[in-house]
Amino acid sequence: MGGAAGAAGAAGVAEETVWFGYARRLEAWLQDCTTLVGYVPREAPVQQDHKRLLMLLHDLGGTLVLLQLLGALGEALVGAAALGELGGFIAGFGEENRKTAVSRALASATAVPAAPAEGAALLQRHGLCAQAAEEGAAAPEQDTWSEVGWRLCAALLLRAGRPEEAVALLKARTADAPTLHAFIGAFELASRVPPPRLPAGGGGEASSLGVSLGEVSPSRFSLEQVAEVLDAALLRPQHGLASEGNLLRRHLRTALSFGQPANAPPAPPLACPPPPPAQRQDAPRLVVVVPFVAAEKPRLLAGLRRWAAEARPCEPPAKVDAAGHAERGPVDLLLYAAWEAQPRSSSSSSSSSSFSAAAAAAAAADDAWLAALAATPHGALGAAARCFRRVRVRHANLTKAQQYYIGGWENTGPNGLFSSLFFDAATQAEYDLAFWMEADVYPVAHGWLERLREEARAPRGFWRKGPAQQPAMSHAMVSPHHYHMNSAGFYRLGQPCFNEFTRRVLAEHPRQPHDVSAYTFLHDPRHFHIFQRHAHRFLYTDLVQNRLDEWTLEKVRTVSPDTVFVHGKSAPFDVGRGKAGSE
Repeated sequence: MGGAAGAAGAAGVAEETVWFGYARRLEAWLQDCTTLVGYVPREAPVQQDHKRLLMLLHDLGGTLVLLQLLGALGEALVGAAALGELGGFIAGFGEENRKTAVSRALASATAVPAAPAEGAALLQRHGLCAQAAEEGAAAPEQDTWSEVGWRLCAALLLRAGRPEEAVALLKARTADAPTLHAFIGAFELASRVPPPRLPAGGGGEASSLGVSLGEVSPSRFSLEQVAEVLDAALLRPQHGLASEGNLLRRHLRTALSFGQPANAPPAPPLACPPPPPAQRQDAPRLVVVVPFVAAEKPRLLAGLRRWAAEARPCEPPAKVDAAGHAERGPVDLLLYAAWEAQPRSSSSSSSSSSFSAAAAAAAAADDAWLAALAATPHGALGAAARCFRRVRVRHANLTKAQQYYIGGWENTGPNGLFSSLFFDAATQAEYDLAFWMEADVYPVAHGWLERLREEARAPRGFWRKGPAQQPAMSHAMVSPHHYHMNSAGFYRLGQPCFNEFTRRVLAEHPRQPHDVSAYTFLHDPRHFHIFQRHAHRFLYTDLVQNRLDEWTLEKVRTVSPDTVFVHGKSAPFDVGRGKAGSE
């Protein structure tokens, strides 16, 4: 039966049910139970009644079994053997379908070692072991039973001593899936199904079945097999561009190489002079950098308008000068545009210009609104401009090719925007620290400049301060990617060793996100000596939260009441309505 509990289907159960919680799933299951009441005959049941009731009971019990196998329920509330027996009763009535095939095959997975081959054959008869739909054949029905079916088939093939077929099935199915959740779910299911039981009496009875203890096939896939399937999946664009998959591959390779003779010597140390003792900085020279591309204009302008009202950088000053201007603080604001500046002179010939007529007009329009942001006296920033010593606009002068950006594992544009400023000699000489504040970083408290000054002062000598990822995660896709320090936050300037570290990171990982790559570089076994010497200079902070959810201020405050910035694509309603902080 379809039912509320099974409505998520193959596309959703593996990815989504971890967020629903046990209570909600069981509530949906109980709603399905009420459906069963309507099928209970009022008179003495006939054979068809028995068959119908058995099928309904089978589907109800099967829902709980499947949810446990997919990780949505923490414990098995219905036994696989009992469900398989029920499927056998239904087959006795001459009724066999995909669902009963899955339940009977699942029961065979935990039976004696010879049984998994029979279970795999049963699933194959119902098309649940196919790597792809045969040409001209109708597409198989896609639901939770089918999703569990092909994963279970791979586990049974492994247990039947046919690992090549099992791996080939996993390669085909995970490569075609829209996300890598199918990859993780396949190996999770194999680990959740108990291994086949050995016959009572041990080796003697096992020998009578033609199976010795030494010939029993493994119940779980090896790390080498997991890595082989992942390598194949990452050849597909939808997976190859995903940070999680690439970092999981690194994690697997590290685990596989553990304890093995090193094929290459450790990487060289950072090529920089030993840093002198760090000096206390009571008033570090600080610049707030807001980087953006032309497409971010609406988000940028909306965010800057909030600075004048809902999230003021500084509180109204007690003193103003004779012209009514506030006494400006020691922090600069740099609005950093990615594109090439439009040449000031229009007398150059078109052949000597890199701009076509249309591109030149677009660039001129972009430069016009950009100049208005910092126009005297306050421009688009309004009164918030008074909080900064200087407000400047600057172009990174990146070409379209240099701004190329897809996301995930392809981060060429953002890397170029970051490195063009970070390695700029004038910026390195003028400031001690840069606070990297992308257009989707939202202040959620008033007076945030003072908090920046406070965080910039201590501890002495740090190189990076940034946030960990939020919210809490409970699924199996947690990988080294999720431990990295997000790009928002502080960066030390004018520090030769940190400059060299960043140069090495970008040289080894030119396309990958520079924040993820910094974490990967630091935790690479080849760079352990660099980690030992410099790990203390990378500090996680609650100054900023990096949130991937539909965040609210309540969620932010639950993690830390001291947070004053949130990095997240979705700004909630209450932030936009002036509830960022208390007056």
